[in-house]
Amino acid sequence: MEPRTDRRFTKAYQVRAARAHGRHRPFSCQAHLRKLKTASRKTTLVGRLAVLVLLSLAATTPCFGMITGGKGNKPINDPGWPSGAAKVFNWPTRVAWWEGPPFGGGQWHAECKGNAAVLNEVLEAFQKIDTPKKRLIVRDGIGYSFWLDPNGQKRADRTTKIDWVFTVWQPDRWQFQKGLPPNLTALRGDSSEAPVPEIHIYAATIHWSEVRVPPGIEIVDQRLEAHGFDVRDGRVIEGIITDAATGLPLKANVRVERVLAKSTGGYDYQPAETTTTNDQGRWFFKDFPDQWSRLIAECDGYAPRVLRYVRYDRQPGWERADASLSKAVDLSGRVVDQDGNPLAGVQVSVSDLTVGSSGPYKQPGEASGQTGSDGKFLIRGLPEGSGKLRGRLDGYFGPGLELDIGIAPKDCELQMKQASSLLVHVEFAKPRVDKRYIVQVIPEGGEKVGSWGGSSHIDEHDSVRFANVPPGRYIVRSRPNPGSKREQTKDILVELEGGKETILEIKAVSE
Repeated sequence: MEPRTDRRFTKAYQVRAARAHGRHRPFSCQAHLRKLKTASRKTTLVGRLAVLVLLSLAATTPCFGMITGGKGNKPINDPGWPSGAAKVFNWPTRVAWWEGPPFGGGQWHAECKGNAAVLNEVLEAFQKIDTPKKRLIVRDGIGYSFWLDPNGQKRADRTTKIDWVFTVWQPDRWQFQKGLPPNLTALRGDSSEAPVPEIHIYAATIHWSEVRVPPGIEIVDQRLEAHGFDVRDGRVIEGIITDAATGLPLKANVRVERVLAKSTGGYDYQPAETTTTNDQGRWFFKDFPDQWSRLIAECDGYAPRVLRYVRYDRQPGWERADASLSKAVDLSGRVVDQDGNPLAGVQVSVSDLTVGSSGPYKQPGEASGQTGSDGKFLIRGLPEGSGKLRGRLDGYFGPGLELDIGIAPKDCELQMKQASSLLVHVEFAKPRVDKRYIVQVIPEGGEKVGSWGGSSHIDEHDSVRFANVPPGRYIVRSRPNPGSKREQTKDILVELEGGKETILEIKAVSE
């Protein structure tokens, strides 16, 4: 029987959970897809820029926004793995495989079954992979296939259980991930070293005492007993909080909040429990429930930080979540127009916060403020590092995607220019009947990261308005959605001017 190859949409946090190979239970992505569909109908500058990043990436790399995988052990052609990895990936006891993350791909996962004797053979081949490092990670509990059971609903089905997972990066895709913005990359923490092939094994089915690890393989023991706990402690998560500048331990609070999806969209955060670090900066929680949660570290004088989002299954296990906190600073500045005049009422926000090499510095709330009549704004409690500054004001647009800034107690300036707008009306030979129709606007020369472009469905009056568009030359086309290329109108070139609205009439292709 031929193995089935599928493509599945997933959330970014599902990918991170899946990389834990059974530690987390991913969630259904239907709500996320609904949000993406809703976002695709918005035509604001910020929304279109954000979507354009993904569209531009998708134009140059296969399987963006998707996870590709399949069932069974039919050998996979080597896509560019390090020498020796194909033998391990295509081991005969593999039950499933998949490739992620959604934005870029290149991290491959082989989910396998077998006892310690089989694993020992695998480790002999694993040792021969041509990379500077190889890593073996030992976990408590039973492993479950992400591909065969992505939402954790088939735990009673023995066919979804696995004994180990082999992961390996394509070096070129790993380099690509390093170049993505912090909010899109799948890499976390210090990504300066080369990608390390890993095997994750589960101690509930693989007896660790029977495993023979060849020399040269790094062992990371994540079993409870290796960290002073036992199975009676259930799910344990612990870490150390340090000062980002000095590396010294901090006396901080770590707070747990339950993440609750709202029926109207978005999420609420319900406070649960709190603990305090000891003199060494160490904290831990025992018997962590199987509820979607986030952990936040706070300390007087420091910017709060979301350590991570977690959702575990009900098995005992251990996980580490170290983090550093940065001293809190206030960011002040002003927003001006193209002539240097202050702009009032601008919603200013900072995103993609980073501090040193510690990865994205996610804060619990939005870092934002609003300009007064003098164009000045103030955003309090930011980490001292770097980020991207963005301004929102109807009729104006900012530089590129956002303005890269260093976050320090000093003023900065954001210049916004008058935007244009485009009103498109589609003329039909006969009235539409329950048929959706889309208009697409593409920058002349093609889509690229940092440029504006977008698409939206026409309304009941057969029109759509694109607002806050940077002036320039654009290609406009339209077609039914869904529809074929032969139903698409000819490209029309329009030039948009700042502070003005252009009206365009398009005749739909006759059926």
